[in-house]
Amino acid sequence: MSSLELRGMRLESWNNPRLKIDQISTSKDIAIFTGTANIPLTRKISRILREDFGIAAGRYDEGEVGVQLPNSVDGRDVFIVQPTNPSADNLQELYLMIDACRRASASRINVIIPYFGYGRKDRKDRPRAPISAALIARLLEEDGVDSISTVDIHADQELGFTLKPWNDVHSSQAQRKELEKLNLLKPCYVTTDIGGDKNIRRFAVSVGANPESDVATVIKERVNGTTRPKYIQGDIKGRDVVFVDDIINSAGSLTGAVELAKDQGARDIYAMITHGMMFNRKGQVDKAALKRITESSIKKIFITDTVKQLPDIIHHPKIQIISVAPLLAEVIKRIHTGQSLSPDLID
Repeated sequence: MSSLELRGMRLESWNNPRLKIDQISTSKDIAIFTGTANIPLTRKISRILREDFGIAAGRYDEGEVGVQLPNSVDGRDVFIVQPTNPSADNLQELYLMIDACRRASASRINVIIPYFGYGRKDRKDRPRAPISAALIARLLEEDGVDSISTVDIHADQELGFTLKPWNDVHSSQAQRKELEKLNLLKPCYVTTDIGGDKNIRRFAVSVGANPESDVATVIKERVNGTTRPKYIQGDIKGRDVVFVDDIINSAGSLTGAVELAKDQGARDIYAMITHGMMFNRKGQVDKAALKRITESSIKKIFITDTVKQLPDIIHHPKIQIISVAPLLAEVIKRIHTGQSLSPDLID
């Protein structure tokens, strides 16, 4: 390790070109930290709140995760912003930052997890398989968190995996402004899976649509072990269609549903997706997913910055990124001041 002099303090800097401890919290009663998972998002949040933040994680020479809080948290309200998307190092960073804050006598430890990794494993769906989301939540509780905040978790049942307060805020609060700019003609909001019926109705209400007449559902069929869209249940003919989902990976289901909507008479087609996870196992951009999007009839896909996006995604002509920083800044402000997050942030 090498040392770094900063603002009169002797801090530890890990040998990692991605990491530079260039900002630290200066408020007397609040401290904001992040790991390496999504520094740009934390920077946006800190600017909105007018609070500095600290980058508290990095790597040793051999690649092991290391954490060093850049300043005192004694008696302070700590907020750690860290999505837990792959690799697992992001989750490890979070656990170690929580432990460091607890051992340094923080008054409260609040974790802001924009993307809650392993959330899709929220039930025992086959023999000899873990319920990963429940384990992650339990370990956060045992590590010493006082509250958890997420954006659009995969299933509401996950809120019961811990006895600690868990706030799940909805990205529709950030997406609504972009929807208004589109000037949609008789918009219809479509879920890509029948299991998303509750969420699509909630989304419709949040954007001022009718949850009965302005929603539709993609009905799928399974052929030779592969699931594919069969038809769209609902009135979409001659209407602008917006597909709504929490996660996009390969874009196969979405682009298949887009072509189905076009065949059924949809007008312009868009998608509002919270978590853009178009990465392969090596953490690189999934080129096949981008190719599907490019060749599809979709006009624009809106994703958020809950996870750090790579240049190929950022600059893709059919993809636009909406920041959840204002939403999460409001979450931090309300938790810190003891204000309720409902009903406007949690509907």
